[in-house]
Amino acid sequence: MPVFRALKIPKRIRAGDDLELKLLTVRSWPLLYKLLKEADVAVIKNLGFPGNASPLKIVLLSIHLFSWAYIIRYEDKPIGMLGIYHWQPGVQLFITLAVFKKKFRNKGLGSCVLKALTRHLRAADICIHVLVEVKKDNVRGLNFWKKNGFRVIQEAHSTIIMKREP
Repeated sequence: MPVFRALKIPKRIRAGDDLELKLLTVRSWPLLYKLLKEADVAVIKNLGFPGNASPLKIVLLSIHLFSWAYIIRYEDKPIGMLGIYHWQPGVQLFITLAVFKKKFRNKGLGSCVLKALTRHLRAADICIHVLVEVKKDNVRGLNFWKKNGFRVIQEAHSTIIMKREP
């Protein structure tokens, strides 16, 4: 795969009329901080961060961890985030997805965002495989990823790795 194609990370990905992914930039990290301040501890833990981590610590860890990340916006309001990490251009990447605001969960928005992202990954030849790492006790997360076509490929002590071709 040509490297220049892999480096074309879109600033926005439309996932529906009122739903989009907007690339996180230096200017938008404070918005993620605000979202994290409103997030419940369970969501923070499911993302793999310590439950007692401050929003600032999570933002700083996210800057270090993610190759790139998006704010999920619904009706032009931020409701969550999607992060890309362990990216091997042309081969695979891991994603993490979280809808922080409870009133927007279980409405199919996460599935729409995932569908739009994987459509873009396929069209841009960014990777062949999309993987997620889910904590074993995150039943809601496991069900979400299975419903969206991911299958278990590896189990560890406390996490499960799942994979899907884009």
